[in-house]
Amino acid sequence: MASGIEFWDSTLREGEQQQGVHFSLEEKKEIGSALFESGLAQTLEIHCYEGYTSMEARELAKEFGPDRVVLHHRSLASDIEVSRHCGAPIAMYLGVSDIHLATMNLTREAALKKIEEDLRYAAEVGVRVRKYTLEDATRADASLLREAAKRVEAAGVEALCIADTVGSAFPDEYGRLIEAVRKGSGVQILAHCHNDLGLALANCLSAYQAGVRKFNVSVLGLGERCGITRTEDLATAFRKMGLDIKTEALRDVCETVAKFSGIRPNPHDPVVGENAFSHKAGVHARKILENPSAYEPYSPEIVGRSRNVILSGLSGKSNVLIKLKEYGITEIREDVLTRLTEEIRKRAYDSRYDISESEFEEIASKVLNVREVDLARRRKTPRSTEVVVFVDVKPDHTAKVARSIRKEIREAGSIAEITGEFDLLVNIKTGSISLADHYVDRIRAIDGVDRTLTSFVLKRWR
Repeated sequence: MASGIEFWDSTLREGEQQQGVHFSLEEKKEIGSALFESGLAQTLEIHCYEGYTSMEARELAKEFGPDRVVLHHRSLASDIEVSRHCGAPIAMYLGVSDIHLATMNLTREAALKKIEEDLRYAAEVGVRVRKYTLEDATRADASLLREAAKRVEAAGVEALCIADTVGSAFPDEYGRLIEAVRKGSGVQILAHCHNDLGLALANCLSAYQAGVRKFNVSVLGLGERCGITRTEDLATAFRKMGLDIKTEALRDVCETVAKFSGIRPNPHDPVVGENAFSHKAGVHARKILENPSAYEPYSPEIVGRSRNVILSGLSGKSNVLIKLKEYGITEIREDVLTRLTEEIRKRAYDSRYDISESEFEEIASKVLNVREVDLARRRKTPRSTEVVVFVDVKPDHTAKVARSIRKEIREAGSIAEITGEFDLLVNIKTGSISLADHYVDRIRAIDGVDRTLTSFVLKRWR
């Protein structure tokens, strides 16, 4: 990145350590391509151990080039032996807190000696070490970290990773720890922050203030337990700080990872959550009509999103005016607007639920005295369409069909195996009925599918 920031993306390494996440080789290639093409990754970290991961490591190193891939494994000569044949630099790790050292029967002095020996062995067999991770560094002895940093620097390693492995550090502590390590060594520091206390982003920003410019991130924050710093959060925060970070492709990259991982963003997640740019209260709607920055920290367009105004019992006339503009209606008499707003509020109050697009069209058509179908046709932005597809598959094809749906249909949300007449239940959200029909046809064309039954979701109730 022009800002000097480097994202060492760990979606394919740390991300695959999240429960239920397994990427195929082709999926890893597509995710890696999306990250590099968007500029959201400068280095891709991948597992490399004996077996299938080393075979995939060779393929990915060949696909993206050795300058953009690092092979992640333990600080062990046996792991170095595996990675030396895979065509890319390596990233090793060693647990250095007293808790971890005890599990390996290592003293602090023995740990330092092991770091030296493993780095020396890598050099002897011609393997470049780009990163050395001090695992659980935030619970380790600070003097041990400083001594380890000197040894890592002496070996010519590009980056020393100070890992908050259990996400227990607070931002001020993490920043001070990094400053202390940097004082005794000139090696570049890389921040790796877990999110167990919800502080991964804050800790990375503290690391930035302490001089760090390399960061481990993962799309959607995928990772062990509560995951690590989300790519989308840190990239957007840096852009908000005025750094030259490309964020326009964030939505598409996150959708790609969500498709292959089966993990969807929480609705109220920053940046890519469904509610991130939704405005419900009447006061909010009125002010964003005048100046969107009144209730938005940044424009949704810079992260590939758009603004959404909700109609509810809290709506004011501004909510309704914004919604009418989506249908090309820019002029309306004040008395008609008042009546329409009151009808919307009453419906929402009686149902105790937000007003759906179809309900708005029903109410507006009566108040404006136009046919509902004509109103729907005037809509300038696509209406979100949600369908539930029941899928009947041939014997022993359930898992294969589910994987094919996940891979081929980006809009597929949840895919569940069910009992009864059908085998799978697929939820799809898309922009139109015709697109929904297209995706259902694609499901029917998948090998192993016998038949489908489709239902449109009219409204979701609490």
